[in-house]
Amino acid sequence: MSEPAKKPMQNPESYTPKKPEIINLMDEAKGSIMRQERGVSEMEYRIEKTENFQIMGLSGYENEKTERDSEVTGLWVDFTANYDNRLMNHNGEMIYSAPYWQVGACNEKYVDGKMKMVIGAEYKGTMIDGMSLETIPAATYAVFSFPWPAGYSYCMEAYRKITEWFEASEYTLDEEAYRLEVYLIGGDHWELWMPVLSE
Repeated sequence: MSEPAKKPMQNPESYTPKKPEIINLMDEAKGSIMRQERGVSEMEYRIEKTENFQIMGLSGYENEKTERDSEVTGLWVDFTANYDNRLMNHNGEMIYSAPYWQVGACNEKYVDGKMKMVIGAEYKGTMIDGMSLETIPAATYAVFSFPWPAGYSYCMEAYRKITEWFEASEYTLDEEAYRLEVYLIGGDHWELWMPVLSE
C-alpha cells in the first residue's frame, strides 16, 4: 500500500519538476477546485474528475495483515526491485508522466482479506515486456498533498487526517472506485487521491 522509504528518485537533467499550482475556487478554466475545511487542520484539497486510464506495471493482491504489520508491503518491494528502474528509463525515455507519475492504485474493497492493487505509470502507448495493464475506471477524486516521507507509518497518519476530513466534509468515500497514491518524480511531496461522492 505504501512506497518503500527511500531517497526521492532523481529526474533526467532535462526535467525540472514544478510544484502543483493552487487553484482558486472560481478558477473554472483549469478544471479543478481548491477548497479548505476549517476545523480539520484546514486541510487543502482539490477536486479532480478523471476518465478511464490504464496503469502499466505490477499488479497483484496485498494481504491485509501484511499491509498493517510491515513498513514496506510485498508488492512495493517487488516493484522497487524489478519495475521502477525500467519505468524510469526505458530505452532512454522516462515512462513516468504527469499527472499520476509513480502511482499505486488500490481497490477499496477487501476480498478474503486481500486488496487488489497495481503499481506503475500511466500507459500512453509504450508497452514494456513483462508488465501488466490495469484499467482504472473514471471517478471523482479529492486530492491531498503531503510534504512527508512516504513510509507506511506516514501514510497511516495521512489516512487518519483524511478520515477526519470526511467526517466534516460534504463528501463520502466512493467504495466502488480505486484510491491513488501518487509519488511525484523529483518532487518534494506526494499525493493521496481519494474517490468521493457528493452527499
